Amino acid sequence: RPPPPRRRAPRCAAVAIRGVTEGFSYADAMRKAKEEISLDELGIKNTRVRRAVGGALLIEVPGPEGGVQAEKLKGELAKVLGDSAIVTRPTIRGELRVIGVDVSVTVEDVAAAAAKAGGCATGDIITSPMRPMRNGLYMTWIKLPLPAAIKVARCRRLDIGWTTARVELLDARPVQCFKCWAFGHVQAMCRSEVDRRNLCLRCGEAGHKSQQCS
Repeated sequence: RPPPPRRRAPRCAAVAIRGVTEGFSYADAMRKAKEEISLDELGIKNTRVRRAVGGALLIEVPGPEGGVQAEKLKGELAKVLGDSAIVTRPTIRGELRVIGVDVSVTVEDVAAAAAKAGGCATGDIITSPMRPMRNGLYMTWIKLPLPAAIKVARCRRLDIGWTTARVELLDARPVQCFKCWAFGHVQAMCRSEVDRRNLCLRCGEAGHKSQQCS
């Protein structure tokens, strides 16, 4: 059997700042944060600041305790910046294709089984509708935090009720704009006059979404 796709879990945690008020200045926000927040007191060293694809400011926190430290930094930044910005912990997700489940299995059952096998919460899992296969069974796609997705993919099989389904970790998809459908940028950075947001991603027709496309 071919090995699952090779993807690595992120080496560092991150905190994202996205301005939401008119005239928001990332430079001023960072100056204010540096004045009022001590990284030394939070035990954070060697941070890296860069721009995310969507335009937000990303602060990377390396190290084995990066997740805990990033969560603390997120709380402090939220206090300092208030309503002028949204501060989040972005999550890199892996996408799994779950193949060969019986008609009685729901997407909630799949999520619960994946959460148990991957060691994450069911609330961290994004599900998609079941799709019928030619052999009478069903398949679906789920997205979950990348470390959990890698853990599930290594098992290659997922027990869901009375069914043992096959799982495949998919390669990361390229960044795509859901407004014009071009690759390489996101909707927030789109400069195209083309608007395909009301069209089906599968067939390109209007009036329905890809989940309902037949």
